[in-house]
Amino acid sequence: MLLLSVWALWYHYLAGLRHLYWDTGKGLEIKTAEKLGMACIGGSLVLTLPHRHHHLKGRPMRFITARKRAEGMGAAHHGTDRHWYMIVSAVGLAVLIPIFVYIVGNAIGEGRERVLEIFSHPFNAILSGLVLFFGMRHFAEGSTMMIEDYWQGVPRRLLVICAQSFAYGVAAIGLFALAKIAL
Repeated sequence: MLLLSVWALWYHYLAGLRHLYWDTGKGLEIKTAEKLGMACIGGSLVLTLPHRHHHLKGRPMRFITARKRAEGMGAAHHGTDRHWYMIVSAVGLAVLIPIFVYIVGNAIGEGRERVLEIFSHPFNAILSGLVLFFGMRHFAEGSTMMIEDYWQGVPRRLLVICAQSFAYGVAAIGLFALAKIAL
């Protein structure tokens, strides 16, 4: 199960890089997009293999619809702010996630004391906290944008509240656990 989680992190990381590439307007042809999708799957499997050996020793769909691109184009310019936030946070997470995956990979299969030792190191604790906080903010903004694209009225509001609550709840629990380990 832990190995699948590591694979999911690598896949999401590579899919995020693919989306950043698409944001430049390149690679949008169907054949190219399919090849990039297969590269994400293959790359994530290759990047997961070292974690498998360590354990034994001891993210093509674009969520911004045409309607969403046109919505908010008036005087408020609301649509572009969210888009830029998602790009900037994706770039930041693209730097943090590989280091975080390496830290988590070192903790997989270890005993409780070793895991506590790994996450009590200040660098590991701070980096994990940054990934938790900014990753959940990225999730909250992305899910809010998806919900606003496809839902209207009261269900839309309730789903946005649920997505935001989930993101902040996961971040709060994770940061609390890190603080308890590190302090």
